Amino acid sequence: MTEPRVSILMACYNGARFISRSFESILAQTWPNIELVFVDDGSTDDSKEVAKQYSERFAQKGFILKILSQKNQGAAAASNNAAKAASGKYIQLLDVDDYIMPESCRLQAEFLENHPECNVIRTNGYIINESTQETVGPLEKDICTAPKNIFKDLVSGATNNWAGAYMVRAEKHTNFYSANSFPITNYGQNLQFLLPQTIDSNAGFIDIPLFKYFRNIGSHSNQISYEKQMENLNGYWDIRRKMLKLLNVEDKEVWSLCEKSFLIRAITIAFEFKKNADYQRFYTQLKKMNGLTLELKIQDSIRNRSVKQYWYRTLFKLTRILANNR
Repeated sequence: MTEPRVSILMACYNGARFISRSFESILAQTWPNIELVFVDDGSTDDSKEVAKQYSERFAQKGFILKILSQKNQGAAAASNNAAKAASGKYIQLLDVDDYIMPESCRLQAEFLENHPECNVIRTNGYIINESTQETVGPLEKDICTAPKNIFKDLVSGATNNWAGAYMVRAEKHTNFYSANSFPITNYGQNLQFLLPQTIDSNAGFIDIPLFKYFRNIGSHSNQISYEKQMENLNGYWDIRRKMLKLLNVEDKEVWSLCEKSFLIRAITIAFEFKKNADYQRFYTQLKKMNGLTLELKIQDSIRNRSVKQYWYRTLFKLTRILANNR
């Protein structure tokens, strides 16, 4: 019996120098039925030509390599076009500069085959420093491996949505976007794939490092200026809002969770960069939503050099002691 096909979607913009690493990791997969849909997103380097050099290697392995081209529209548009061209039962996204372990596709595909009640399977992985090639740490720590609904965790950013660390059902994706427009954004594409799959289904988790996320200095997700961090934060939360609307989510609790999570991150960034006016604005908004955490109250009292800080510090320590004694 032929194993179901796994379609790996890869968007590429000027990633020629990374193609060898990612392509070799795909060719090393132990799952026998794999298709790579590679979309060159208007690159000005020789990304497309480098990808074409692998056509024979993929054919010899018995894998399919589809190479598409488009004008530069961003990773979301490229991933959407890749999904339309994919023929697999399962879909996995992989960034051109990242790497999957040899057992990645096999373990995830087998999980979905054996767990029809789950639309998504995720895995653990490593964060790698691109310049030093040193392992920074795992993607996830102490995560629950039992199948669970992660929709709210994705909305709040409480769990990761890295490409390369999950696999979804293609049929579910196709059915949803045959009736809805795929939101195009410059701030990632993973939530567009994950949220429709998890709104009414559990997701599994394999606590094995099956993916390497290479962190590049100067990349879109690692800008250091306050303005760039706030721009990224607004962009990543705007796609959450768009997806909630697209999914017709009317639950006020979910919307509130989304906004509270955004404000908590905005407060943290403003605090780190000493942007007092923005900090106070975000803090006031979160306070009105009853979303202040004990940690934020402590932070604010220290910032204001308030006598309340001694009370909050004591209360914070007490809660930690009680939690550790449970």
